[in-house]
Amino acid sequence: MPSTTIRRHGWTILLYPAFRSQLLILWKRVSRVQEQNSTSWQSNGHAKLLKRIVEIILHEVPAAPDSSTFEQGNTIGKDARGWRRAQFLGRFRLFYRFNSRSKVIIYAWVNDETTLRARGSDSDPYVVFRRMLLAGDPPHGWDQLLAASLVRMTEEAGEALRDTFGTEQPSATVPTANRNDQPRRRKR
Repeated sequence: MPSTTIRRHGWTILLYPAFRSQLLILWKRVSRVQEQNSTSWQSNGHAKLLKRIVEIILHEVPAAPDSSTFEQGNTIGKDARGWRRAQFLGRFRLFYRFNSRSKVIIYAWVNDETTLRARGSDSDPYVVFRRMLLAGDPPHGWDQLLAASLVRMTEEAGEALRDTFGTEQPSATVPTANRNDQPRRRKR
């Protein structure tokens, strides 16, 4: 199966492997809850979290990925200002990058209940994501991030993503971009 790509608001959406892994874990949890309680599974915390993530990645971010709402400033370092984040459900953070010229958004990582926002904590999502960046996973460079996000996924991950995002077919092509195509800073 090719890398799952989805188009929304004119943007191609890609999922970095760490993000796919988080979604797969969450999808499995929601599937188990749904099997155990077919009538009220949607009120489960994991189901609500998955629903909110899908709303963010399919609707909110693609509507305006450069919105100041998603800027994180120097929170994870001055060298990482190109990274954006969506804040939701109080203590969750979803990190992504985008490229305006190629119209690509890459979702890199979302924290879970073990890395909830807690300023000053080693498990704070900003601290955890900064450590990930310093370790090179996800890569800091756009070309490397794009290449890693195009890696084939397992059938199980593909099934989970098709189930999560509906029957939408993955696109066959992804616009190309180079490292010089970083988003322009808006004047304030």
